[in-house]
Amino acid sequence: MIHWIVLLVTGISFLLSSYQQGLFYDKDIYTWHIGVALLCIAYMLYVFFRKKEQMPSPVYFTIFLIPLFYLISFTNAVTLQGAFDQFIQWTMFATFFIVLVTVKRNVPSSEKGMLVLLQIFGFYIAILPFLHSWGWVAYNDAILNGRFSSVFQYPNTYAAVTMAVLLFNIVFASQQRNNIPVIALSTLPLALYASTLFLSLSRGAMILLPIVWFIGLLALSTRHQFKYVLYTILAFAGGFIFFMTAANEWGGAGPAMQIVVWFAVSAVTTLGAVSTHLLVEKKLPEKFMQKRFAFVLPAAALLAGAALLIDFVKKGWVFSKLPENVQNRIQNIGYETIFEDGRFTFFFDALDMLKDAPIIGWGGDGWSVLYHGYQSEPYISNEVHSVVLEQLLNIGILGFLVGMAVLLLFAFNSIKSFRQQGGALVPASLIALLMLVGHGVIDFDFSFATIWLLFMLILTLAVPENPAFPGVSIDKRSIKFGAYGVAAILIGLSSMYAFRFEVAERKVEAVSQTNDAEEILNILSEARQWNPNELSYITNQVQVAVEQQKEELILELSNQFIEVEPKSREAWMQSGNSHASFGYVEEAMTRYNQALSYDPFNINIYQRMIRLTSGEASSMMQSGNPDQAAGMAAQATDAYERYQKNTQEFRKNPQSNYKDLTLTPAANFLAGQAYMIEGSYQKGIKVLKKFSENDGELYVRAQALMILAQREQGNQKQAEKRMNTLASKNNKAQAYVDAYQVFF
Repeated sequence: MIHWIVLLVTGISFLLSSYQQGLFYDKDIYTWHIGVALLCIAYMLYVFFRKKEQMPSPVYFTIFLIPLFYLISFTNAVTLQGAFDQFIQWTMFATFFIVLVTVKRNVPSSEKGMLVLLQIFGFYIAILPFLHSWGWVAYNDAILNGRFSSVFQYPNTYAAVTMAVLLFNIVFASQQRNNIPVIALSTLPLALYASTLFLSLSRGAMILLPIVWFIGLLALSTRHQFKYVLYTILAFAGGFIFFMTAANEWGGAGPAMQIVVWFAVSAVTTLGAVSTHLLVEKKLPEKFMQKRFAFVLPAAALLAGAALLIDFVKKGWVFSKLPENVQNRIQNIGYETIFEDGRFTFFFDALDMLKDAPIIGWGGDGWSVLYHGYQSEPYISNEVHSVVLEQLLNIGILGFLVGMAVLLLFAFNSIKSFRQQGGALVPASLIALLMLVGHGVIDFDFSFATIWLLFMLILTLAVPENPAFPGVSIDKRSIKFGAYGVAAILIGLSSMYAFRFEVAERKVEAVSQTNDAEEILNILSEARQWNPNELSYITNQVQVAVEQQKEELILELSNQFIEVEPKSREAWMQSGNSHASFGYVEEAMTRYNQALSYDPFNINIYQRMIRLTSGEASSMMQSGNPDQAAGMAAQATDAYERYQKNTQEFRKNPQSNYKDLTLTPAANFLAGQAYMIEGSYQKGIKVLKKFSENDGELYVRAQALMILAQREQGNQKQAEKRMNTLASKNNKAQAYVDAYQVFF
């Protein structure tokens, strides 16, 4: 009974936690990790001290090698907060897996419970956008720009999950021999799952699904191949009908009509699947079941796939029957689809990053901090869009190889068990995992903790109760207690930090309950005592301290920015801002230059440098220090020229995923002003000529500076002409010219 209660609690936690945007944000994970850890510790103690219960095999405790390598990566981590967060996450994943395999070992029939959990999860993920569209459930971005995205708020991940569960169900149903109820229940949601491929409009899933499906076809016996193919046809025929209804392609259909159609196509799909099963098992001649026919259906599938591909390329009959939005997505499929939005560039930049920390990586979240300094184009992407590259960057080649070895060990044991005992769970699970991992290789699906938990659930369904470790006896007492000890230490350590970070988050939430500056500073200070690694806490402290003009505190916090994340452009920029707030220009510029070394495409840094130094140069000129002003202005023009050099190519050929590379009008004006103070009149005129009357006062100021510059150059006629034109448009033109005379 205890084992079933543990499975129930674990399953409910898995389902509820996924509702928090698929656990994409690290801060949402702390509480869930603590809960899973406490459950695991209590459960393991119960199993360990009861003689009739069995601890899981030490082989499965090798999963903790992955969080162990995350712990090792701390020695080179660029962000301790990111390193801790990933360590906490991976310990939670490993703990979740250990809890499930322990339940499975003690109650083999619990596989059915886990299977039900997978079905509930798949159905709930798939149906949520429909419920949102029907107005029954309000979930922000469950439908994103017309594309279904569910809790993930990201259509591609939604499609990866629904297609993984779809493949699981098709394989699982096709492997059944006489269990009609299981076939019926497995095929009942197939039309729903199939419809999500069209409703998500995920091109990556459209490409990967047939590839993984074909691998599944090759892995099955001839008998099962027939059912596999026919179940797939039924699923997508029903799914397309439901999609056309849900998308209102066949006229307006309200929620009631959509539900009727859904029930109808689901019923037809299930009845068709049961009929197919009976036909194949009882009517198909035995000669078609021989091994020599094993490649007939794969060959036919290849021919059908080629014909469909030609139809899409030539915009043939099948293509013409598709809705316009689906046609557009298919037409846009190509080489760039796998590497859309500059992903090909991401991957090469990630490899450059890996070269600088190949063995143990950069620690958790290393990409999000460092990619700005390695990017060859000014794209925005806090995710590397590949689970493989993410793991390589986080824990290095060594950690990645160990992690792969662990998962391959589990897969080896699963396949070995399948060959010995047969069954439907192993092939169904491995195909579903292949779909998840395949899509994760080209997208950031595994940045959602829920996807890793789903991975662990499906993996548990695949692995045997008693695995083997090739060449090693795992029954030794020392091996067992060593495995238990390492796991206990990692779970305890990660739980301690998860608790500390959660307490810090709760304290920060209390900031919104008060307007008293001193109290806010105290709350943030307390939060940092619990979690000194969170950069945003320091930023919030500085913002309040600036309002209170607490110079000493601000400068102290300025150094802490750099201590927390010494390779972060954000840390160096914030440190520069702190010094700039109190006029420490040289100190601020040193920090801004360091920030630029980590992010040469950051326009905010260039603008801050130009504003600070050009403004300071102006003050120096007005104070009668022309030499110092020229030196200060030179720093402003240097920043402007670096901006021009680094961004010119990309401003000429902008892409949708690029950062905003345009300087503000004010920054451009201040750069022109700096050129004037420096004495580079022609360069200044070139910059200031860009202003038009639409720029208001900046236009008048720019004209005034150009008038004075032209006089200095001896171009009196041009200066007078410009002056007369300006005076006719603005009666304060002379006042502006007189005000800027001091610069010359």
